[in-house]
Amino acid sequence: MDAAQTVAILRNQIQAAQDAGPTPDQTNAALAYYYGRPRGDELPGRSAVQSLDVSDMVHAVMAQIIPTFVGDTICAFEPDAPNDEAQARLESDAVNNVMMEAGRGFVVFTEAVKNALLLKNGIVKAWLEETGGRRYIRLGAVDPANFVVGPDTSCILLDYARFVAERKEYSRGELVDMGLPRAKVARVPAEDGYATEASNARQYQGINARQYQGIDPAEADAGWANECVTVWECYTQLPESKDSASTKLYRCLVGGDVLLLKERAELIPYAAGTGFLEPHKFWGLSLYDRLKTVQDAKTAIQRQWLDNLANCNNARTAADDNVNMDDLVNGRPGGVIRVKGIGGVADHLLPIPVIDAGPAAQSYLAYMDSVRADRGGAALQMANAEAQLVGAQVGSMGVDRVMSVQEALAGMIARTLAETLLRSAFMLVHTLLRTELAEPLMLRLADQWVQVDPSQFRPRNKVNIKAGLSPGERARKQANLAQIVSHQLTLLQAGQDGTLISLPNLYNAMVDWARASDVDGVESYFTDPQSQASQQAAQSKAQAGAQQQQLAVQFEQMKAQLEAQKLELDKYKHDTELQFKYWEARLDAETEEAKLVGSATASLELESVRGRNQLAAVREGGGPGAAGPDGGRADRAA
Repeated sequence: MDAAQTVAILRNQIQAAQDAGPTPDQTNAALAYYYGRPRGDELPGRSAVQSLDVSDMVHAVMAQIIPTFVGDTICAFEPDAPNDEAQARLESDAVNNVMMEAGRGFVVFTEAVKNALLLKNGIVKAWLEETGGRRYIRLGAVDPANFVVGPDTSCILLDYARFVAERKEYSRGELVDMGLPRAKVARVPAEDGYATEASNARQYQGINARQYQGIDPAEADAGWANECVTVWECYTQLPESKDSASTKLYRCLVGGDVLLLKERAELIPYAAGTGFLEPHKFWGLSLYDRLKTVQDAKTAIQRQWLDNLANCNNARTAADDNVNMDDLVNGRPGGVIRVKGIGGVADHLLPIPVIDAGPAAQSYLAYMDSVRADRGGAALQMANAEAQLVGAQVGSMGVDRVMSVQEALAGMIARTLAETLLRSAFMLVHTLLRTELAEPLMLRLADQWVQVDPSQFRPRNKVNIKAGLSPGERARKQANLAQIVSHQLTLLQAGQDGTLISLPNLYNAMVDWARASDVDGVESYFTDPQSQASQQAAQSKAQAGAQQQQLAVQFEQMKAQLEAQKLELDKYKHDTELQFKYWEARLDAETEEAKLVGSATASLELESVRGRNQLAAVREGGGPGAAGPDGGRADRAA
C-alpha cells in the first residue's frame, strides 16, 4: 500500500478507537472530581464546599497497595523443566532489576496505578533506547487520556490487540533527531484535529499550560525546531500489499495526514491493567465511576448542612416599621438593632425558627461513608482512629476477621492490578531482553556478580506474582511463613534433612518471609545455599566433619586395640595366676610329700640306728639276755 492508503486506514482506526473509549468529558469529569474543581452548580451566597471522596479514596487505596508494587522482587518465573530452578531465578532477577532499578519502577508503577484508580486503566510502555553507544530498556507510564485501542479489543491484555495507538507531543527538532525526513516533518500540522482534549484537564484549572502563561500557541514564535506537533504512534495489523490476504504487525508514526514512519514490529510494547475488570472490555472501571454518586450526595448534604448552620447563626426575623432595617440586615455578631417606641424588643421583632438539620445530615453522611466502603473498599475506614481502637472491643482474633472482610475489596483491587499490569509489564520486559537487547547485563546473584547474556533466555509464561497483597494479607502471609520456617527448623533438628526438608527450602521460606515483611536486600541477611560461598563453606564443613569422623574412627580403633590389649593382659595375668597357683600347689604337695618322706626316712634311720646300737650293745654285753639301754632284755629289742 502507498502512504495515502496507510494514512487513511490509520485515521479511521484512530477515530473508531476514540469513539469506543472513554470520552474527553468523562476524563475531564474524573479529574475535576479528583481535584475538587468548581462543579458548575454553585449558587451565589450559598455554600460551595465539595466532598473529595474520589480523591481521598484514591490516596487511601494507593497507600495500601503501592508498597506491594515497589519491592526488589515483584514477580518471579517458575521453573518449567527439570534443573531449571537456577536459570529461572537468574532471569527473574534480571527482569526485576531492569524494571525496578534501571527502569525507576517506583515512579512508573505509582503513576500507572494512580491512573488506573482514577481513569479506569493504568498503562506502562517499555522500549529500547540507545544512549552513548549503549542500549537500555526504558519504562514509562502512559496517560490514558492519550491512549486508544481498537473497538474490537475485548480484553485488558494487549498481546493480540489489532490496533493500539498513543498520542504524543514532539518538537519538530526531536522528530528530525529521530532520523525522520525533514520534508515530512515540515508537513505535519501544528494542531491535530483528531487529538483529544482530555490531556488539558491535567493542567492548572483544566486549561492549557501555555494559555495559562498568556501564550497563544497559534502565535508563539519559538522557532521551527521547537514548535510542538501532535504525532500518533500506532501499532496495527496491516496487509503487506493492497491485495494481500494476510496482515503483519507494523509500527507507524502519523502526524495529521503525513505518514512519518512505517516499519515492522515484533510486539506491542504496552502493558495495561485495571483495578476493576469489565468482562470482554479493554477499559475497566475506576474509583470515580464507583464513587461519583457518593461524592455528589455528600457534597449536596455538606452544602445544605453549612447553609443550615449559617441560617441557625443568622436566623430570619419578622420586624415592623419601628425597627431600623439597616441594623436588622447587618449580620455582625453582637450587633445592635435599634427600635422605636416604649415597648420591648419582642413587640417589634419576631425570630423565625430554623430547624437544626445537623443530626440528620451527620447520619446521612455516615451512611454514605458505608456506601463508599462497599463500593471502593474500606481503606479510609481502616485508617481512622476508630479502626485502631476496635481491638479493645472484639479482641485480636475478631480484629483480624473484621479487617479481613473490610480490606477484601482493596485486596481484590491490588491483586487485579498485579495480575494485569505487573504481570504484563514483567513479560514485556523479559521479551525485550531476550529479543532486542544485545548488551550483557551484570547482576549480583547471592554473594557474587555475574554477567548475563539475555539473548540466551528462552520464552516463558509461568510467572509467580509476588506483589498485590493488602497490608492485612501481607501480615497473614508473614505469619504463615514464620510458622513454615519454624516447622522446617524442627524437621532439620529431627534429622529429616534430605527427606522432608532441605537447606534451599529453608532459604526460600526465609527470603519470602523477609519480603513479606517489606525487607529489601535479603541477600544481606541470608546466604543462598546454592551460592559459591555457601558451597565452599559446606565443603569445608563437610571436610571438617569427615576429618572429625576419621579421627573418631581412629579413636574408636585405638580404643578397641587398647581394649583388646587389656583383655590379653587380663588373660595373661589370669593364666599366670593360674600357673602360679598350680606350681604353688604342686610345690606345697611336693613339700608335704618331701616332709612325709623325710620324716619316714628319719624314723627309719632312727630305728636303724637304734637297732644297730642295740645290736652293738648286745654284742658288747656278752650274750643274749643282757639288759639293753632301757633296762629290758636284749632279746626283747631283737
